[in-house]
Amino acid sequence: DKIEQATRLYRESYAVKGSHECAAYPGAAEMLQRLKDAGLILCTATSKPTGVVTPILEEKGLAPFFDFIGVVHYVLSQPMLQGKRVLMVGDRNDDMRGAADCGLDAAGALYGYGSREELAPFHPVLLAESCADLADQLLEQRA
Repeated sequence: DKIEQATRLYRESYAVKGSHECAAYPGAAEMLQRLKDAGLILCTATSKPTGVVTPILEEKGLAPFFDFIGVVHYVLSQPMLQGKRVLMVGDRNDDMRGAADCGLDAAGALYGYGSREELAPFHPVLLAESCADLADQLLEQRA
């Protein structure tokens, strides 16, 4: 009962306060626009419930860039991704581990919370210093 009560209180607090305390990385909207304009399919794969993530992305003005939002295995099951090369972008070792567990290549976002030392052991296909750097590298590799 205490676990259920604590979970409920956390979710209520997060909905009222916590979900509004985050900020998009500098250049995130511009990066997403560049990638979208280049014809890439953009999805948010998260461990958070879609009902939590979508309002945050909407509030930050990022939701329109994404073709799909959901938990990682559900995102990967979408028809739009079948037969496509999928790259997971993340900033922590859990992201890199999740990509590996799903058989995906990963890109490390060094502008996030993780460090080069944290991400490098997972052999990401690229490490980006900023959102602009990530877009540059992705578009160069695509060409």
